[in-house]
Amino acid sequence: RIDEKLELQQKRIEALKEQKKGMMQKIFSQEIRFKDDDGKDYPEWEEKKLGDVGEIITGGTPQTRKSDNFGDDYMWATPVDLGKTKYILNTNRRLSQLGLKSIKSINKGAILITCIGSTIGKLGISMAKMGTNQQINSIECKPDHNFEFLYYALLIDINMIIRYASTQAVPIINKTTLSKLKIPLPTLPEQTKIANFLSALDRRIELEEQKLQESKQFKKGLMQRMFI
Repeated sequence: RIDEKLELQQKRIEALKEQKKGMMQKIFSQEIRFKDDDGKDYPEWEEKKLGDVGEIITGGTPQTRKSDNFGDDYMWATPVDLGKTKYILNTNRRLSQLGLKSIKSINKGAILITCIGSTIGKLGISMAKMGTNQQINSIECKPDHNFEFLYYALLIDINMIIRYASTQAVPIINKTTLSKLKIPLPTLPEQTKIANFLSALDRRIELEEQKLQESKQFKKGLMQRMFI
């Protein structure tokens, strides 16, 4: 009975993920277009270089022999911290104020992308002022762009980024190449509508995944009581 419930919940999550994937493909191919609050069409999308959408910042590593560079004050992302969830809420290692000052920091709402090695193309959004190592480039959007929309726009294009990087001996997307990457962009109001719609889908998936974990914990507790 419990196993059936777990299997059903897993299928529900997979179906939601497929639904999101399908919706993203239709939205970014512009097969589906949103309308404004008056029911009117938004203007046509324009292609822009990523470097024109925001500032691209390459991270760094504070001197490791100085232990006072590391502490609990600020998150410091490396590739292992990206790709698990949309938002970066915690990192394996953290920096002191001194450590963060020694590298280029990023603000809340920056989009992080791993740009070298086997983890290339992993994404995340910063939820506070923080740092990253040099394997990560971050994009801080200009005020006329929605950072959540840009996250989804990069997510849909990520395979293209990975394919480009893999043509080199060591897979890498440097800051210059990233800044030249072209992405189609609607106006800010449509960006916001799209971001809100896809974020709502993500929240629903997270909620169902949470239910699955709770059911697994219930099963684990039940099994333990059976063998006491």
